Amino acid sequence: MKKKYGFTGETKTHKGHLLHRIKNLSNGVIGGWIENEYNLSQYGNCWVSSDAKVYDNAKVYGNAKVLYDALVCEDAEIYGCAEIRDYAEVYGSAKVYGNAKIHGDAKVYGNSKVYGNAEIFNNVHFCDNAEIYDNAAIFDDATIYGNAKIYDNAYVYNNAEIYDNAIINENAKVYENAKVYNDATICGNAHVYGNDEITNSIIICGNAYIYGNDRTTDICEMQDTEIKEEINLE
Repeated sequence: MKKKYGFTGETKTHKGHLLHRIKNLSNGVIGGWIENEYNLSQYGNCWVSSDAKVYDNAKVYGNAKVLYDALVCEDAEIYGCAEIRDYAEVYGSAKVYGNAKIHGDAKVYGNSKVYGNAEIFNNVHFCDNAEIYDNAAIFDDATIYGNAKIYDNAYVYNNAEIYDNAIINENAKVYENAKVYNDATICGNAHVYGNDEITNSIIICGNAYIYGNDRTTDICEMQDTEIKEEINLE
């Protein structure tokens, strides 16, 4: 096998790991840092560039890219055409693949999965067994954990928190400090925002707008509804 990259001889220590700078053997382009050849496949167009770091048992393969100051470590896997860049971190046993993008200073970890055309950026924490896929996006200080799933064209952002077995899908948007948890589902073109909390087995769908300081807990379905401010449905 003809190798696509080698080591420049330049090394540095990062958190107790001795990292080696890589170099593209066909065009001389200097790349980022890996601990050993296990971290970056010699096949495909995968690459680690600039000051990006990959170490521990982490693997980058296929056509995936780890760019700028990004970090991938522990048992994480980056593959397909996925891209990790800026100051983003992927670790634990997280998997990022397909055409997914993680950037800004987002953190993806645990056993979480990011795939399809999903995008995570700007100080997001995405962890545990959470999944995001299709064309969904999470950004601006949102936190997703537990077994939560975000997919289709859904957006979660601006300090929103999604956890337990909650599902956000279709064209739904959850933002501005809203919390969705337990077995709740937000779908359709629904918006949940403000300091609202949606919990238990609530389904918010259609063109519903739920906002203010509500805490909606009853097992029910809301469609094409507007609920504002301090209504409490417990």
